Amino acid sequence: MDNGILLQNVTLADFQQIVSLAVRKEVTAALAGFGQPESRRATKLVPRKEAATRLGVSLTTIDNWAKVGILRAIRKGGRVYFNENELNKG
Repeated sequence: MDNGILLQNVTLADFQQIVSLAVRKEVTAALAGFGQPESRRATKLVPRKEAATRLGVSLTTIDNWAKVGILRAIRKGGRVYFNENELNKG
């Protein structure tokens, strides 16, 4: 027997409906977070110096952490920021 799928007693309309419902369910789940208002998705960005102070480390340490990937630095207009939520995880 080959690896094909054998459908018995399923009309084309029923098959189309089953596939349509399955696709709709997956797409809805994948897009669940995209419908949130911008204010709910946006997170506060903390400047580099404030992030270092909050974590009780030097600017050099926070720069090194960003360089090796311990913290993710966000660069905007020549300045470096960190996601507040990520700082609070530590």
